Amino acid sequence: MRRGGWELHSSKNGTYLLTPSGKRVNASTRGRLTILDDAGPERAFALQMGRVMSTSVEDIVALHHRVGHASWRRMMNMCRAGATAGVDSIENMSAADLREAEARVTSCEACLCGKQPRKALGRRGLDKGTTPGEVLHMDTFYVTLRDEATNRKYTQYCLIATDGFTKYRWIAPSPSMKGIQDEIIDVMRKSNTLTGRKPRLIIADLGSEFDNKKVIDYCRSKGIEYQASPPRAKELNGVAEKSVDVTKNHVRAMLHAAGVPEQLGWVRAALHHIFLWNRTYINSATGKTPYESATKREPSIMNVGVFGCDAFLHKDRSQRDTTFSPKAEPCVYLGHDSRTNSPVVYMMHTGPNGWSW
Repeated sequence: MRRGGWELHSSKNGTYLLTPSGKRVNASTRGRLTILDDAGPERAFALQMGRVMSTSVEDIVALHHRVGHASWRRMMNMCRAGATAGVDSIENMSAADLREAEARVTSCEACLCGKQPRKALGRRGLDKGTTPGEVLHMDTFYVTLRDEATNRKYTQYCLIATDGFTKYRWIAPSPSMKGIQDEIIDVMRKSNTLTGRKPRLIIADLGSEFDNKKVIDYCRSKGIEYQASPPRAKELNGVAEKSVDVTKNHVRAMLHAAGVPEQLGWVRAALHHIFLWNRTYINSATGKTPYESATKREPSIMNVGVFGCDAFLHKDRSQRDTTFSPKAEPCVYLGHDSRTNSPVVYMMHTGPNGWSW
């Protein structure tokens, strides 16, 4: 008889079963019941009905399969409670047999394959460096936006780098992933300029923006070690992963509070968040802000306003049509630009489609 790749053979010499892989499993008969011996990884159990005995290790293993691969704790509670008809008590089993049965149940191959959860890698002692600019943690994330004119989605990218010692952060938005490669090299140069030392170690994932000839050749030429973390292992680059999550959460909150369209304001909101982070976050290791740890100067937010608030931009005399033309125009404040050390505003009347609230 053949079914599903299994072949049952019976002759005068005995009965045996051929598994789909060709392994022979001997069988014995007890009346109308055919009982198979252990088939190893392809173990097959004869159909058993009625009361389940719990007097030996094999009985417990059979019970584990019969109740749908229940956990060891659930099986023991079931046997001790006696609340299920057809299950014997385990009071007569010795402690040694119970330990052996527990070992076999907890090492069930089907359970390990079907119920294995993802376990955290735990603390791995990430190298965060001992001086500013020594170790840089990098990661990228993509932003999905929708074009209001065509109603089509498009993607933009953003690089975030964090100094492991001072927690100083750099951010570099880019319309394409190819542009991120240049931004990675640019961030390493900026770190060298800011801290006065070149990075010793770069920790990033195996994304194509990092694992490419251009970036690797630059690291080799400067004597910088590139340490790659494997996919789906956030714990091995936790500093960069946390930087990305915190940035996205803050950008989402600022855009929601201000009512600024995503495609218009997400870049400005991200730059504004990093500007504030470097000047307001207190590093527990140094007791200072990242800006002060890196530059040895006290930061200030005296000239920083609320993202998305109403503002009025002064018009120079040369920009006025008449003597009594307004001296200011209404606009929207979109954060602080660290490159020019000045605020960024959106002019309401010159923006696309006359954007309004």
